[in-house]
Amino acid sequence: MVSSMIKKLLHLATVAISPVIAKPHSKCTAGSLLIPHGAICSVQHHVAGDVIPLPNTVASCRGPNFKVNITADLCRIVVNVSSSDFSSVRGIGGCIDFPSVQNGAQLGFACFGTNTGHDGEQGFEFFLNQPGFINDFGHRGIYVEAVVAKQIVQQYYGLQNAQLYPDDFDGLLAGAPGIDWLHIVVSKGILARRIGWPDLTSDAYVRPEQWKAIVAKKTERLDPLDGVEDGIIDNPSAHAFDPMIMAYGTGLLSSCLCLKPRQVESVRAAYEPLANLEGNAVYSGFALGVDTTM
Repeated sequence: MVSSMIKKLLHLATVAISPVIAKPHSKCTAGSLLIPHGAICSVQHHVAGDVIPLPNTVASCRGPNFKVNITADLCRIVVNVSSSDFSSVRGIGGCIDFPSVQNGAQLGFACFGTNTGHDGEQGFEFFLNQPGFINDFGHRGIYVEAVVAKQIVQQYYGLQNAQLYPDDFDGLLAGAPGIDWLHIVVSKGILARRIGWPDLTSDAYVRPEQWKAIVAKKTERLDPLDGVEDGIIDNPSAHAFDPMIMAYGTGLLSSCLCLKPRQVESVRAAYEPLANLEGNAVYSGFALGVDTTM
C-alpha cells in the first residue's frame, strides 16, 4: 500500500504531568515512543515562551509563515499515520486547530489535532468519485487520531500512572460530536451571497476587518450586561442587534470600518436564520459575539 498520512499534533503540558514522571524530558524523545503503522516526524520539548515556526503549513491554513507561540511547557509530537492510499490531498476542513490544541495543553490536557487526511481549507473537488477521501474526512481520520492518541498517551504517561492514580483522569473533552455538514456547506454558500460575495467590490460586501470590528463592538457593548466582563456574551438570543448603529455617521466605528447602507443590510441578513420556500427556518444565522469568519 502506498503510505498516506494523516498528520497529528500532540501537546502534553508538563505542568500537568503526574508525579510518577519525575523527568518529563526523558519521555519526550522519539526513542521512547513506538506507533504501529505510524512514522514519528518530530518529538520536541518546549517551554513557555518558545515560538514554533510551521513552514509547511498550506496557505489556507495561515501558512507558510505561520508560527505558534508556546504558552506552557509541553512535549510536541508530530506523527504521520498510514490509513489508506488516498490521503494528503487538499480540500475543506484540513487545518490542524493549533489554537485549540494550545489552549488545552495550557490547561494540562493531552491534546490532539488532525487534518483528517488532507491539507487546507479550500476546494471540494477532491470528494468527487473518491469514497476513500469521504471516509477519511467523515469518520476515519478522527478514528485513527483517537487510536494513535491513546497509544501516545499510554506510552508517555505509562500504565502505572493510570493504575496508581485513576482519579487523575476524569474523561475526554471531544469537540463537535455531531456535525450537520450538508446544511453547513449550503448555509455558508447562501450566507456568502447575502454579504456580497463573490463581487468583492460590491457596496454590499463586508470586508473581514469590518466583521472583526463589528464582533468586537457588539461584545464590548453586550458583555457587561450579565454582570461579568469576560469577553463572552451570555445568552446571545436574549439581545437584539441592529447593525444600523454601526452605519456611517453614527461614530460607533471608525470612518474606514463603518457600514454603508447595503453593508448594513448584509450584516442584518447574516444574523437572520436561513428559511426554506415555506418560510420555515432551516439553519441558524450568526450568533452575537461569535467568530464570523467565512
